[in-house]
Amino acid sequence: MEMMIVIAIIGILSAIAAPRIVVWRSNATLNREVREIVANVQHARAEAIKTNTVVTTVVGGTTIRFNSRGLPVKADGSPIDAVIEVKVTNDTQEKIIELNVAGGVRMKK
Repeated sequence: MEMMIVIAIIGILSAIAAPRIVVWRSNATLNREVREIVANVQHARAEAIKTNTVVTTVVGGTTIRFNSRGLPVKADGSPIDAVIEVKVTNDTQEKIIELNVAGGVRMKK
C-alpha cells in the first residue's frame, strides 16, 4: 500500500514538474543562442579592428557593419546615431541584443 502511495506522489510531482522543465530547457537554449550571437558580433568588431577593414555581419535579418575602428556604421559608412536592437524569441521568452553607438554589444533582457 505504501508503495502505491509513493508511486502516486511521484506521478503527481512529475506531472507538475514536466511542463516547467520544458519551458526551462527552451529558455536555456534561447539564452545560449543569444550568447553565441553576441559573441559573433563581438568577433566581427574585433576582426574589423584587426584587419583595418569594414566587416559586415547579419543578425536576425539586420545587417551590422563595423568600420576599421570597430564602430558600427551605416551602409554609406557614416556612424550609426542610435542604438540598434535585435529581438530574438522562442515560444515563451524574448531577448533583445543591443548594439550601442560605440560598438558595445550585449544581451539586454
